[in-house]
Amino acid sequence: LYFSDFFGAEKADEVGIVNGVVADGVLGVVREKARELSEKPPQALRLTKKLLRRVDDEVVEAAMREEAEIFVSRLQSQEFMAAVAAFQG
Repeated sequence: LYFSDFFGAEKADEVGIVNGVVADGVLGVVREKARELSEKPPQALRLTKKLLRRVDDEVVEAAMREEAEIFVSRLQSQEFMAAVAAFQG
């Protein structure tokens, strides 16, 4: 986040952001994963998806609230005031 560095699929896999990397035969892998999901109980999948989305929404909303609070507090900081004064000359 500090440096906004870009990284590829292999690095994403290495740090655990993704479940795996598929170089060739993507369509076959997708079909296999779809088949695996189709064998699971549909209601259980729906409920799991609902729970995962709820947690994501709650986490995002909490993070946004905290970010707004931090932003407002930084606008009142000496560091910010000094930067504004330096900008204004």
